[in-house]
Amino acid sequence: MNFSLESTTLRLINGLGSAEKPASSVASSECEELNRVLILTLASSMHIICSGDETQLWCKELLSTIMQNTSHSWASHSLTCFPTVLSEFLGKIIIEKKISNY
Repeated sequence: MNFSLESTTLRLINGLGSAEKPASSVASSECEELNRVLILTLASSMHIICSGDETQLWCKELLSTIMQNTSHSWASHSLTCFPTVLSEFLGKIIIEKKISNY
């Protein structure tokens, strides 16, 4: 697990440093756990570095890719700890899932 966390973090760092790399090269295409770690790492980074408008477009693109690859949801108490951009996007996904299930 520790190796997976390190690998995911390194992929995130490498992906953030290169504007040419698509979000799909950073996100895992088959492992929900790695994508959860990626989202948590992104949330932590946004809390430390920035939470402004400059990350919204890239962040939404990455989150869309993650949710297409490994669709999952987060508990509402977890979403309250995330930066606004992340919590709004992931909260919207949860609401869309509930609507589509009816």
